[in-house]
Amino acid sequence: VQDPDLYEQMVLKYMAGDGVDRLEAQGNIDAFLANPNDWIVQKNAEKRGAAKYDYAKANTNTGQLIKTTIWAMIVFGYVGRIIYVFWTTKGELVADNLQVMDQVIQ
Repeated sequence: VQDPDLYEQMVLKYMAGDGVDRLEAQGNIDAFLANPNDWIVQKNAEKRGAAKYDYAKANTNTGQLIKTTIWAMIVFGYVGRIIYVFWTTKGELVADNLQVMDQVIQ
């Protein structure tokens, strides 16, 4: 958000217009700013009787957060290892493997 005052006004206007608490208003404004088209589609579906999506509590499932954290640690661990090996060998390992592959192909 580049203009905090505008964001605050959007949240307050949403709170007043829909009669919701601050957390729910912030969740809705954040969702709107992230992807306005999907947010509008969701709100129109809610007006037609679909279940109300709780943007205030989205992505707060503890189990899912733990799984995401573990997945991210594994991915960043592998990426970090690749960067470390490449940096410490100055790319020699990659060059050696490419030479071996070139010999196998010929």
